[in-house]
Amino acid sequence: MVDKPGLRKVHLRIAQQSDLDFLLKLRKSTMNIHLTNMGLPTDEQSHLNRIKYQFAAAKVITMNEQDIGLLKSYQDDNALHIVQIQIIPELQNNGVGAKLVQEIIQKAKHPQKKVMLSVLKSNPVKKLYDKLGFHVIKEEENSLIMCFEHKTNTRLL
Repeated sequence: MVDKPGLRKVHLRIAQQSDLDFLLKLRKSTMNIHLTNMGLPTDEQSHLNRIKYQFAAAKVITMNEQDIGLLKSYQDDNALHIVQIQIIPELQNNGVGAKLVQEIIQKAKHPQKKVMLSVLKSNPVKKLYDKLGFHVIKEEENSLIMCFEHKTNTRLL
């Protein structure tokens, strides 16, 4: 849950098939410009395929009882993975997404798991990930694979 002055609590709820219309509209409004800049498909089926990828891990972000975004993340033996995070355009740059990513980073702190994500090269949100301490570990054709690793405290005896 996110708490920021001027914003009420932000909650996550498990995404349902009935959310697909909202999630499709959200994806188009948040990703079309970046996909177009990269020459990637923006057709409805491509969007639906991405929405349905790891759908069991999808949570709708709500604020003031209104759907405002999507967070998909899951954990495996080595890391927490942020698959997607999208906030409606009118609420972007208000700290909601940053706070959710910070909460995932904190969740990964014990037992010292990495946090992994992929971001399109043309997406300016990369600056936020840099600021939060992520670094690029791999460059792919259209995206960057980024990683956050908790620093271990190594003291000399």
